[in-house]
Amino acid sequence: MGQTFLELISNLGVLSLVFVFYVALRPGTGQMPAVYRQILFGVGFGAAASVVMYLPITLLPGVIFDARGAPILLSAVFGGPISAIIATALASATRMQLGGAGAMVGILSLTIHGVGSILFRIWLDRRKRDASLLDLLIFGTTMTALASPVIYLLPQDIVDRIVPVAFYLLLVGNFIGVLILGSLLTM
Repeated sequence: MGQTFLELISNLGVLSLVFVFYVALRPGTGQMPAVYRQILFGVGFGAAASVVMYLPITLLPGVIFDARGAPILLSAVFGGPISAIIATALASATRMQLGGAGAMVGILSLTIHGVGSILFRIWLDRRKRDASLLDLLIFGTTMTALASPVIYLLPQDIVDRIVPVAFYLLLVGNFIGVLILGSLLTM
């Protein structure tokens, strides 16, 4: 349990670098066309999601958990829809490269998070407002609940061994990741 906690803290430390990246680049992007800004932020959010996959919580060989969902969930909210598409594609390519029994399930989960991020951004735009911290927490928790059933696409023997802890790891990773990263990005 202690090792799992340290691995989760490592993931969250990497995600804090997204904040530094975002804050450092945001002032300089005001003059650039929106599409370029979205590309830049998509690469940043996608890189963060990819890096945390190299610091995984390994439940079984090829079945990893990490905080990759948080930057994908926030990618369209703070970067726009193109940002979410790029971030999801980069993270998915990384997950495919890592391979293992959970690769396709991981990619499906990333895709659900990316689409959810775009839909949440559309919802915010229609209401002509930015996301509050409460909005982000509800969104992160809801998306974790919506994406978690993909675990059941894994082979049954793997499902039987990981389900008792998988949802909690996903919820804690996404919730804390969205909480920390979202609170910093909404400042």
